Amino acid sequence: MNVLEMEEAESMVGTGRRKTTKANPHAEGVLSWITGRNFLTYIVGGAMLALILLLYASTKDSTESQINMGDVEFKSPTSSTIPAPVTTTTTTPDDEDQPDSTPQEVTPPVSPPTAATSSTTPQPQSAAVEDSPTEPEPSPTTSTTNNNNPLPTPDVASNAKDGPSDVNFYSKVATQPPLIDPPFPDEATAAKWAEIYGKWSFWDGDEDMRPKTDFLSKYPNKDCPGDEFPDDAWQVDAVFVNHYLNEADALVARAMEAIFAEYGKGREGLEPQELTTRKRQFHWEQVDLSTATDAPPEYQRKGGRGTGGWTTTRSQKGLERRLLHAMMTSDTFTVVMGGHSAAAGEGNHFKQNYMMQFHKVMAPIFARLGVKLITRNVAMGGLGTIQHALGSAGIYGDEIDLLLWDSGMTEGRDQPAMDMFLRQGLIGGKRVPVIWGYGIDFDLLKNVHENADADIGEFGSATEGLPLTESRQQAETLPWAVRYLHCAEDAQDLCREMKYCNTCWQVRNDGIEPKEHQAQNAKGQTNWHPGWRVHQLTGRNLAMAVLQSLQS
Repeated sequence: MNVLEMEEAESMVGTGRRKTTKANPHAEGVLSWITGRNFLTYIVGGAMLALILLLYASTKDSTESQINMGDVEFKSPTSSTIPAPVTTTTTTPDDEDQPDSTPQEVTPPVSPPTAATSSTTPQPQSAAVEDSPTEPEPSPTTSTTNNNNPLPTPDVASNAKDGPSDVNFYSKVATQPPLIDPPFPDEATAAKWAEIYGKWSFWDGDEDMRPKTDFLSKYPNKDCPGDEFPDDAWQVDAVFVNHYLNEADALVARAMEAIFAEYGKGREGLEPQELTTRKRQFHWEQVDLSTATDAPPEYQRKGGRGTGGWTTTRSQKGLERRLLHAMMTSDTFTVVMGGHSAAAGEGNHFKQNYMMQFHKVMAPIFARLGVKLITRNVAMGGLGTIQHALGSAGIYGDEIDLLLWDSGMTEGRDQPAMDMFLRQGLIGGKRVPVIWGYGIDFDLLKNVHENADADIGEFGSATEGLPLTESRQQAETLPWAVRYLHCAEDAQDLCREMKYCNTCWQVRNDGIEPKEHQAQNAKGQTNWHPGWRVHQLTGRNLAMAVLQSLQS
């Protein structure tokens, strides 16, 4: 553009020179000065200066316009920040068994515009419970900006959400319905079980006094120093914390007892010695990796892997700290698994795979503790984990608390692939997860534990002490979860026959039929893929490990 203007100026001066005639010596001298080099230089210089000023002015106007547009973009489209009240149903512990509770008028917060997200695991929704805390948009305000000064750099405090927030209200973050998995017990049965085992009875009696803003959001990772909690926050309320922890401890104990009972090892009727030996099924051994040269015998190549698993003392404490952090901040707790087809649950319905079985048990418990559990099964049939590990944060997620590897069939001897999974999992996100494997290389686990301070572990199959199925008649005497789980040598056909339990299309009585042919069962029902009972037990084993950590 500058070159074009210079060429046009030279052309105009040259034309003027050809059309000028000499009138007198004085005029000739003036004309000679005008048509000389000096005048041309001044013309060109002045044009360039004017062009620079013009460009500066237009850039300044554009910047002001963008700043103003940015301000408008995040303003509420309404004239008021408080939306009209709507009627929702809230449930207190006193009436949680009564579905027809009294509607109350509440003012829900308005969510700011955010990008839509999705996860592998669909989360239960409730009309009375926000899936995650949301904040209102800031109200329109008139402000004067000094455009001669640069925009201020936001400090830590500017990240705080000053509008009304539900994050500090226990009733908003700690109620979540379980996954729909009927049949549920009728009221009489539920009342009987509550009388025997007890039920959750905690609520916050001082909720109206809690902070109305999300004060934790201004701290990275919500790591608020102990002396900076507001005086009215529940975290510094001794009465709240004591009752909350008592109920949480009782809830965790009930859940653990339920899992034992499911596999025929309920407390009732057991001798003291049997109460001790039953723990072996879900026991996690703690190994000193500073001296150990191999995994425990059960977890070496020819080991039975029949217990809960193994970890280290430091790794166990690391998991406990992560759980406590999520509870103290009413945050999310995310569990993700990468693996092969067997881990994906091929041959079964998706909700039958062990990650969903883990979620089924733990999501309602985490909800009672004020934590939202996120569970993802990112296993893929026919492949391993390396293709996902290359983009770990973008595929598995960048806020993972517990990361699982289960790809022994496809990557069991591929150390570089396992190493890639471990390294990317540790450095790829905003949180550094605990990493558990199933058949993962011991030396790699030891390396990241000793040299990268990673928290690690290896989970087992939790089959120790379970009875074998010997015949159809004998199977009827076993607990439902154990029947046909493992069979005697002369009864293997029974286990193969009863291995899977699914169908692709349930016949309906309303005349609706699928347009395309439906397979009889889910694909992948091979002899190397585990059935629903194995997945259920693995899910219970993972749940028991987390429950034991919560109890600690």
